[in-house]
Amino acid sequence: MELDSLIRICYIKSLRDENEKNTLLTQFFDGQRWKLEKNIISDRKMVTYVTNNLGLGWADPIYDIGCAFIHLSPYHDYMSQNPTSTLSRESRQTIIKHVKDHHHIDMII
Repeated sequence: MELDSLIRICYIKSLRDENEKNTLLTQFFDGQRWKLEKNIISDRKMVTYVTNNLGLGWADPIYDIGCAFIHLSPYHDYMSQNPTSTLSRESRQTIIKHVKDHHHIDMII
């Protein structure tokens, strides 16, 4: 899952200032951490931005699940416990709504 790449693309595409876009793209190709002036553009900032401003409400809970699988967490014991059971009802509903609205699939998590 390359959610972090999707978040970065959505974030950079949403920028109106071409100089900011070019700065971040240059930093990307140079393997540098993203920052504008002295402000670091963290993954968390980008996730929060796309969640709140681009209508991607599913991004925050899905990103958190993805991070939990990358880092050692109780989610690795998914054979005995459903990882989505730790999500808030609101987060589950956001994911369900996105899947229904955009993929026309009914699901229960």
